Amino acid sequence: MATTLTNTIKWNIASGAVNSMSRSIEQAWGYTKSLDTSLNNIRIVTGKSAEEMGNFAVKANEAAQSLGKTTTDYTNAALIYAQQGLSDQEIEERARITLMTANVTGQSTSDVSEELTAVWNGYKVNAEEAELYIDRLAAVAATTASDLEELSTGMSKVASAAAAMGVGEDQLAAQLSTIISVTRQAPESVGTALRTVYARISDIKAGIDEDGVTLGNYSGKMAELGFNVLDAAGNLRDMGEVMEEIGGRWQDLTREQQISLAQTMAGQRQYSNLIALFDNFEKYNEALNTAQNAAGTLQEQQDIYMESTAAHLQTLKAAVENIYDSLADTDGINSIVDGLTVAANLVANFVDGIGGGANVLKSLGAIGLTVFSQQIASGLTTTINNLERARNQAEYFKNAIKEAEDIQKQGLGNDYTQFLVE
Repeated sequence: MATTLTNTIKWNIASGAVNSMSRSIEQAWGYTKSLDTSLNNIRIVTGKSAEEMGNFAVKANEAAQSLGKTTTDYTNAALIYAQQGLSDQEIEERARITLMTANVTGQSTSDVSEELTAVWNGYKVNAEEAELYIDRLAAVAATTASDLEELSTGMSKVASAAAAMGVGEDQLAAQLSTIISVTRQAPESVGTALRTVYARISDIKAGIDEDGVTLGNYSGKMAELGFNVLDAAGNLRDMGEVMEEIGGRWQDLTREQQISLAQTMAGQRQYSNLIALFDNFEKYNEALNTAQNAAGTLQEQQDIYMESTAAHLQTLKAAVENIYDSLADTDGINSIVDGLTVAANLVANFVDGIGGGANVLKSLGAIGLTVFSQQIASGLTTTINNLERARNQAEYFKNAIKEAEDIQKQGLGNDYTQFLVE
């Protein structure tokens, strides 16, 4: 029992070590393939050399460790911005902001990249202001009943239309947070609703009728309710300014006027979102003030994230990936794979040359019988001898038992019978 237990413990330890090593090799191989694919995709759109991508991989790993993310998180985020034709500096800066935002929201870096791209492109943000725009979203999210993921998702649906109609990013963030907080609608729905409002006004400005609405009767209806959407020169005012003017005077209107005004601006389908916004305009003002004083918020939230266990584990993972990078040589791996490919093709050609798989099996069977005939014959002889020995022993015991029974019948006694049996 002691020997068995000792051997079992030894086996478990050895087995665990082998399994752990196997998993590590699989992880290293999987990481190497994923990173190589990501870097190759970036290389395709940028035209950079393999050496340049190798240097970029080192930078990506260093950045990932400092941000509590993995190397491929960084390179996948960078790919989105490389596809937009941005400079190396802009790619690195936006990838850094993307990873910090993903840490705060818990989203994948690819999803965050898409959302932030819509915001930055919608407002034509330059590299110097890129982080400030996300600071505003992060600050508003931290002080309202809407989170950063909701705001970035909602803003990705409406940023372009809002920017075209003169709604600032801080104003839009405050509008989204107010409506989401009050209605608890999905951020996609709120963003789409506001996009419909601004697209409607943009169409009217362009002279496109929608249900018979033109800029003339639209501005006339607004003027009847006490609001001018056109300036002295007859140009459309910035809608961010107009909406703040309406919100400031909303409580002076009757409920009928409020509904009529909301329907004029948003149409029959989306006016309820404007009512939710203007009914809670004090929330809008608080969020707007927060957005206007938000510089550095995202970095503060990133610093808090880096104190978490999840961040430490991700940093460790990135450090391990650095080891994989040091050990793995993709050129060497490619050479090995190419060699195995050649060998596989040679085997396939050989099989085809002798008439296919059935002939291969027949040939191998014949070879096996020739090579191992002596071992096979020896094994059969041993088996026959063992069977013969077992038959003789069975016959012996049968005769001994019969003799014991005869003695018992002759009355020679149990002791003598037991002696014979033994």
